[in-house]
Amino acid sequence: YQMSKLAKQYMSVALSGTGGDELFYGYNKYHFFYKNRYAYKWLSYFSNLFPVMEFLFDGIPKFQNAIKLLRGNPAQQFLSLKNNGLGRLLEKVDGFYDVAEKILSIDNRELVMRVRDFDVGATLPNSIIPSIDRGSMRAGFEVRTPFLSRELYNIVSKIDQRSFLAFGQKEVLRRILARYIPSQLTDHPKRGFVFPSEHFLSQQSLSAPDIPWLSSSVVEQIWNNKNNKNYRGLAMRIAVLSSFKNS
Repeated sequence: YQMSKLAKQYMSVALSGTGGDELFYGYNKYHFFYKNRYAYKWLSYFSNLFPVMEFLFDGIPKFQNAIKLLRGNPAQQFLSLKNNGLGRLLEKVDGFYDVAEKILSIDNRELVMRVRDFDVGATLPNSIIPSIDRGSMRAGFEVRTPFLSRELYNIVSKIDQRSFLAFGQKEVLRRILARYIPSQLTDHPKRGFVFPSEHFLSQQSLSAPDIPWLSSSVVEQIWNNKNNKNYRGLAMRIAVLSSFKNS
C-alpha cells in the first residue's frame, strides 16, 4: 500500500513482476534446493543417524547447519529453510506435523519442483497477489501483472524446468532481455523493497505477546531472540498474530 501510495504521485499505472520468480525459478531458495539436490536426496535416507552424527560432529558449524536443514521430510526441510534453520523450534508448535504433511505434494520429483508448485498454487494466490491487489486498489493505483498470463504459463510449462536452474537465477529472462535492452540496464544485483523489520520490532513490547493457540515457551524463545536475524521473521509473525488477537 505504501509503495502504491508513493507511486501514485507520479503515475497511475505500473507493471509488476509478480509471478516472474515463480514462473522462471528466480527465488534464491529454488537455486539452493537445486544446488544441494543430491544432499537432500541421498542424505535423507540416513536421517535416523542424524542424532548420532550431531554428537560426533558437535562444534563444527557447517555440519550443524546442514543437519538443521536436512532433518525430517521434504515439507519439514522446506519450512526449516524458510525459517533460517529453526525447524526444531517449529516442531514444538502444536499441529506442526499435520501442517507440514499438507504443504508439499507427495511424489518423487526433486524438492525444488515441489516447492515451486506450492508457491504457484498456494503462496502466490493466497498471499502475494491479494496483498498487491488490495494495497494498490486502496491507493487508487492500477498494477498490471504480465507474468500472470495463462498463455505464458502454458508455454513455460512445456520447457524442461532444469533449464531455468542450471545456468543461474533468471538466466532465461536475461537472455531474452539482452535481445532488446542494453545489458547495463539488466545486469546488476537483485534489488527489492525490504520491510524495516528491526524498526518495527523495536517498537513492540519487551515482554512476549500472549498467543493463546501457541506454546508460551516457543513464543518466549522467539521473542527473546527477536534481535537475532534468524528469529526475526518468526518474531514478525508473532507480532502480527498478536495484533489480530487484540483487534
